[in-house]
This record gives sequence, C-alpha cells and structure tokens, in this order.
Amino acid sequence: MNAMSKNRYPGGRSFMEEDFPLFFGRQNDVQAFLELLSVRQMVVLMGKSGSGKSSLINAGIVPQLLDDDCNYYFIIRFNNFVSKSPPLHTHQEETGVRNADTADKNQLSPVSVVIKRLSILDQTELDTELSDLIPDKTSFWYWIKQHQAAARKKGKPKLFLFFEQFEELFTYPKDQVQGFTEELYQLLYSSVPNDFRDIIYEAEHENRISEELEDLLLDKPNIRVVFSVRSDRLSQMNVMRDLHPTIFQNCYPLEELKIADAELAITQPARLSMPAFKGAPFRFEKDAINHIIKSICHETEDRIDAASLQIVCRFVEEHIVGDKADFTVKVDDLGDMTDIFKKYYENILNRFEGDERQGIQKFIEDDMIDDDRRNAFPVGFITKRLKIKEEALDLLEQSSLLRKERDASGRLMYEIGHDRIMLGVVKVAEQRKRLKSEENQQKTEQINRKLKEKLFGYRLFTASMVLLIVCLVAVFFLWRKLAVTEADLKTQQILASYKLEQVNKENALKAAWSYINLGIGYERASGSEATQKALKMYQNAIDTLKRYPDDPVYKIAISKRDFLEKKDKPSQ
Repeated sequence: MNAMSKNRYPGGRSFMEEDFPLFFGRQNDVQAFLELLSVRQMVVLMGKSGSGKSSLINAGIVPQLLDDDCNYYFIIRFNNFVSKSPPLHTHQEETGVRNADTADKNQLSPVSVVIKRLSILDQTELDTELSDLIPDKTSFWYWIKQHQAAARKKGKPKLFLFFEQFEELFTYPKDQVQGFTEELYQLLYSSVPNDFRDIIYEAEHENRISEELEDLLLDKPNIRVVFSVRSDRLSQMNVMRDLHPTIFQNCYPLEELKIADAELAITQPARLSMPAFKGAPFRFEKDAINHIIKSICHETEDRIDAASLQIVCRFVEEHIVGDKADFTVKVDDLGDMTDIFKKYYENILNRFEGDERQGIQKFIEDDMIDDDRRNAFPVGFITKRLKIKEEALDLLEQSSLLRKERDASGRLMYEIGHDRIMLGVVKVAEQRKRLKSEENQQKTEQINRKLKEKLFGYRLFTASMVLLIVCLVAVFFLWRKLAVTEADLKTQQILASYKLEQVNKENALKAAWSYINLGIGYERASGSEATQKALKMYQNAIDTLKRYPDDPVYKIAISKRDFLEKKDKPSQ
C-alpha cells in the first residue's frame, strides 16, 4: 500500500481544499453561499462548533472560485491570543477581555497576521514603482494594490478574504482588535486611505507617478470578505459595528446536515475509485446507512452532526472495510455504534501522556458525565481548579470530543460534544473502573493472605508460649516438692500473673482480628455509611490492643484506619 495513500473520510478534522472530490452533502449550501457572496461585499458564515464551516470554505467554496483565473483567495486565521502572564481572573477569562501588557512579544498582532498572508508574492510580481512610492508596507490596502498590479494582465481581479474561526480575533487586546477593524475599514470603503493621500498628491504634483500607476491607485479593488464564526460567539463582533455598521446584514447560518444530505456524505465517497485512496471502492447496504444515521441523529430534529458522521465513516473505512475488495457494509458489520466512539475517544486520549492524560480522563469521565447526563463546566474552573491547560482544551474541542458554548450568563462552558460520543466515553469509564476494582480486589486479597499468615504465626507463637508455661509449671511443682520456701511462693505468684497476661493478650488479639475483618468487609461495600462503619471497626481493634502498642496487629489496625481516612477525605 502506498504510504501516501489517503482516506475517503477526514474523520475528526475538517475537509481541506484537496478533499473537494470527497465533499458531499453540502452542494445546496455551496450554491446558496456563492450567490450571496456574488452580491455582498461582507458575509458572515455562522454555525455551531463542528458544523462544518471550515469544510464548506475549504472543499466547497474555494474549489468553485478556482474555476475563474481572475479570482484570488486568502484564508487567514489568527489563532488564540497567548499570554505569558499568570492565569487571568475568572471575569477576564469568561469575557475574553485581555490587556496588551500580557502579550507574548513574539506573537503577531492580527494586522501583522493579515499582512504576512497578503505579502506572499513572487518578488518579480511586485510593482516597484508602487513600492518606491509607498514607504509604509504595513497596510492591507498596500498589499491588495500589489495583488491588483500582479493580476492586471489577466483582467481586474476579484479578491476573497476568508477569516476562519474569526472569534479568535477577540481574544487579542482591545487596541489590536481596533487596529484590525480600522485597517479593514480603510481597505473596503475608500479608494485611497487618508494615510496615503498626501503622499500620492505630492507625487502627482511632482509628476513622479505614471498613468498606469495612477489608474491602479484609483481603481477600487473588488473585494469580498467572509467571516467564519461560531454562532455562540457572534455577539463579540459588535465591537466592529462602529466602522462596519452593515456587518450583520448578510449572515449565512450553516445548519447541520439533513438526512438526505447525510446519506450522500456516507455513500458517495465510498464509491470513488482513485489510485490515491487506501482501499478499493465499497458500498453500504440501505439498512447499514439507516443504522448509522439513526445512531447519530438528534432526537428532537432530523439533523445529523457532520463531525460525528465523519468519525463513524472513517472508522468503517479503516477498521471494517480495510483492504477488502468489492465489499458491502452490512448492519452486522457495524455492531454497537458506541464501540466506534469508544475507540475514537481512546485515540484522542492517546495524544496525551502521564499525569496530563490521567487528569483529562478523570475530568471527562467522572465530572463531565453524571447519571448519563452531560455536565458543562466554565473555562476558568477547568483551567484553574483542575489545572487542565487551554491548549489541551483546544485540542479536545478541535477533535469534536468537547464543544464550547456560552450559557445564559455569558460564561464559556465546555461539555461533551455529542450524546453518542458520551456513550463511548461511558464505556471507557466503565472499563477503567472495572479494572481498578479488580486491582483493588487483588490488593485486598493479598493483604488478607498476609494477615492470615501472620495470624497463624501468632497462634503458633501463643500455643508455644502456653506449652512453655505448662512446662514451667510442671518444673515449678517438681521444684516445689523438693523445697518450699518464701522464694518459691513468689515464683508461683509471678508465673500465675504471667499466665493470666498471656491469656488476656490472646483474647485481645482474637477480638482485634474480628474487628479488622469486619472493617475489611465494610470497606468492600460502597457508600459513605459503609466507610464510617469500617473506620469504627478499625478503631475498636486499636482500642482493644492499646496495651500492646508494639504488637504487629495493633500497627495493622492503625495502618488500615489511616489509609481509609485519607481515601475518604477527597469525596467529602
């Protein structure tokens, strides 16, 4: 098999531009969006996290634009602002308000990110006259003019700026957000920005501008701007409305897949035959398609989560079809659909190591799911109280395992991405708890065996002592027969006292062991009441042997009590 072979389904990631032959189920959205974009300068593409906004742009819109040589596109993403300062206060974390003095000095501002992308031009394509005229190369307008100049041989270009995950802009300091907003305003609404008018006027007055350059400068660029943003973060764009008052007039809501479109997304890639694919084409039985759709369809509406669908199809391709030729996927091949999400969840966990993995797994399985319900937690709580890094949360969100939404108070909340994914998480959690229980059971059995071995030793020791006492008594009476003196009477009293002490200690040991065994029994049961009973039994054993603090059984009772108390504290 070719090491560079590719899958028909992207799984948890977005579709890329080269995946456009595999992109099915969104043809109506592609056509409607292109029609809107052809008549509007700015369009907001909005949708839930994981709804397929990036896939629509990459594999749906961009390939259509490439059919025209005069179309030029730029996909730009800012990425979240990174601060080297200590964690922000909860209010700052939830509202996204940042301060400029917390910035990583090596991180580009939003304006610099855009310019870096626009400035990717062959040096031979640069207009040197324009470059000599405009000394400031830090404006959007300048670089758009350079692209106009480079493309003028083909005709007037149409330029498309796609801002992916645009909500990331608003994690930057306010002054940087404002700087971006102003640069975009100068680009879209004026033929020549105010900052450059004096320079151009002076050059014209001195006859330093050619007619060709003058035409270029006055030619307002044909630009279309697309903001791809999560619907729950749309309100953050309000800060741009002063300079861009019509920014919300043209919004395109990207809904989740309809059932008919989901069927196309399942069946059509499987039928394709290309050398680049890992395996041969395959088919789905109708019942198998229905089984997949039913398993991930929202209960309240006939809509399909695109990310979950791709995860399932990728699993089918890799683990059910594999290298088989002329294969038809049947319902029996699919089995329990939650096993697919279980393996998907395990693969995500495998991206983390050591304590970080354990912390993430415990948080997801023990905290985010309660009685088969999804719990949501604020970002500040997760990062500060649970010490889970923001980078890890981003990865979990990008993989569609978690999704981030705002609650009624405006707080950013994380929860499990889909009910079907949750079922896979529950399976892994049950397996982990079962293995942990078996491990604890083995440890308890080992302790019990050691206790029994020690108890046998103590009994053997006691029997030996009793036998010794009997022998001593026999010697004593024999010796008494030879000579009864005052010393003989004292020896008799000492022996009698010693015998009584040994008998008392044996009884105490028996009672203590009874308490310890009862405590172990309660400890195996579940619940706080059983734990308290176990603690009481261990304390009784300690009180019974308090006259014998050096005895090993006394130390065992102490150890059992202390261990259980430490174990019980976190749950309280």
